[in-house]
Amino acid sequence: MILSVHIQQHGFTLLELVLVLFILAILTTTSLSFIENEDGQLRYDESLNKLDLITSSLLRERVHQNSSFYSGFVTDNGAIPPNNDLEPLTSSTTSWSDVSGNEWLGYGTITPYYYNPDGAGSEVELNDTNNPEYNLFKGFRGSYLLIGLDADGAFLDGWGEAFTIASASNDFDYTFVGTSKPAPFNTDVSRSLAEADWTVAPTALNISIENNTGASIGADAYEVVVAVFENAAVDTATDPEDRWVSFHFTQDTAIADGDIFSSAGGSWEVNGTAVNTERIPVGEHIALLVDTSITGTDINGLDEIVDSNRFTVFANVSSQPEVTLSVP
Repeated sequence: MILSVHIQQHGFTLLELVLVLFILAILTTTSLSFIENEDGQLRYDESLNKLDLITSSLLRERVHQNSSFYSGFVTDNGAIPPNNDLEPLTSSTTSWSDVSGNEWLGYGTITPYYYNPDGAGSEVELNDTNNPEYNLFKGFRGSYLLIGLDADGAFLDGWGEAFTIASASNDFDYTFVGTSKPAPFNTDVSRSLAEADWTVAPTALNISIENNTGASIGADAYEVVVAVFENAAVDTATDPEDRWVSFHFTQDTAIADGDIFSSAGGSWEVNGTAVNTERIPVGEHIALLVDTSITGTDINGLDEIVDSNRFTVFANVSSQPEVTLSVP
């Protein structure tokens, strides 16, 4: 007897194949969409983090033992970066500022200049080698943005595109340009270091003249001068004084022995002209007490300065540190 065995074979129907392909397509699309959104979020987060890096490169406050210390471009230079680009923040040299041999001054110990309207010359250099306390550490330090640069040294957003930079009236604006980015990341995000965030009006200073002479001091006998460094493209060999601005006020009332005259009672001027919009940047400066009776060639010997004091201007505070200059 012969047995016949029949094996029944089953395959996928066309409908089943179409359904499988449909499911695979959905899974693939979902995965790609998730990956794209995740990638976009990472790029967006990177872009916003870089905006924060720009902020800290311009001005950063550190607190140590309840004391504040400032660092950043505006603290070193007393000015915002020029040229509406980020090269002044990413470059390690001042090559970006070179204009016919004039460039921004590099960081180091520098000798202040101040304007004395009562002297023979308008600008006086504090160049007495016996008084190094006049010198300040200022200038372009270089490479304020060290993190986030690409292989070419450019500082770009998460999509490899440039931030938009704009500056006007001592405000520095920087923007992540979202219009060219995919949704939901196609909205611009702007940050700004406004002038009021890194400067103060001279009337906010808290400087006093103390009379320790044992006698009354007549009105207009002394003047307070605050020498302020503002970096710029200047020929260091011929015009270094052009990087300095002098804020000053005259003690315009008599001071009895042992009394104090406060800057709150004086009218500030800038290089001999009434203050209008000039402001003082955050960071360290030097205040000088000038004897207005000494004029002419004596000024070159700094004989007119009877006292000096370093002090720090703070940003966004209700009152500045007290500075006292004494008449011995």
